[in-house]
Amino acid sequence: MIKQRFLFGIIIILIIGLLSVKMAAAQKLYGDAVYLKNGSVITGTITQNDSIKGLKIANECGIWFFQHSEYDSIGFFPGSKYFIAKNKGYFNLSSIGLLFGIDATPVASVTMINGIKLSSKFSSGIGIGYEYFDWSVLPVFADARYYFSNKGFSPLLIAQLGYSISLENLPSDYWYKSVNKTYGGIMWSLGGGIRAGITQKTAFIAGIHYRFQKLSYESDNWIPGEKSLIHSNYNRVTISIGFLFE
Repeated sequence: MIKQRFLFGIIIILIIGLLSVKMAAAQKLYGDAVYLKNGSVITGTITQNDSIKGLKIANECGIWFFQHSEYDSIGFFPGSKYFIAKNKGYFNLSSIGLLFGIDATPVASVTMINGIKLSSKFSSGIGIGYEYFDWSVLPVFADARYYFSNKGFSPLLIAQLGYSISLENLPSDYWYKSVNKTYGGIMWSLGGGIRAGITQKTAFIAGIHYRFQKLSYESDNWIPGEKSLIHSNYNRVTISIGFLFE
């Protein structure tokens, strides 16, 4: 049953991702575009593209001239709804997902990340969320992401590191043990995903990554008056979807 739910989750993520990509690709083309290395995009009509003389593009503001060393690529520029990653500034990413583990029931994961764009391809931020393992926790973590392109559709890499705060105590007879207190622990995550532009400032994010969580609880020892600290390591696969606002 767990394997079936895991495969079902992957299929749903892939379907949503493909639909988002198709939506982005179906947008009306506006004209030629020059994607500069500084993150800017110049749109208009390319009138010259010469290996020696360089590139010229004309628009309402005049004629622009660039050497080949000044731009990354040229292509088409869709209408005003097309997403292009900004070079710097605030962003928000709100996501919901499922945590899958061997012989563990899939449970929900809700996170929100606020941060800054350090470039059109790299971002860093601080995240907070709600998750459940054997008890509820509040993860607080640093998040770093690398996007392979500043265009609407882009693969991406994800890295997270932080600490999960315990939100509740276990029943006093948890696993036939007398539990006194629960503790949080370190968490980290590595993975990847895709970004698909929806509007000029919003995008759909789908990700899959490995998630590690360490938690512990205090239990009465078999020797009267002594206590034991029991540690547990949780290994999960997280599948998530979210919306990025820049």
